[in-house]
Amino acid sequence: MLNERRFLYSKNSVDGNSELDYINTAIIDMDITYTEKFVVNQTLQFRIDLISYRFYNTFDLGWLICDYNNIMDPFDEIVVGKELLIPDLGEYYSFFNANSVVR
Repeated sequence: MLNERRFLYSKNSVDGNSELDYINTAIIDMDITYTEKFVVNQTLQFRIDLISYRFYNTFDLGWLICDYNNIMDPFDEIVVGKELLIPDLGEYYSFFNANSVVR
């Protein structure tokens, strides 16, 4: 569960150097609630960047919306009529900050 997770990465030793591996570290259930539901319209079809901007005022958090909605390919799955759950950004930041301390 969430309480068992300590970091958003694993530490690996590569050629004698300690490196942080974000890619091969599974992110377990973040247990974040959603703030609202959004139905994709014609204007925002395939545009996770614009959906991110609409809700978070940044183009960079489309991955969070995709991850929360189990979307692997936004160009294939974000179509007109698709209902997206928009995760609570404050809860995500709380999770991130609690799990990113380098020890």
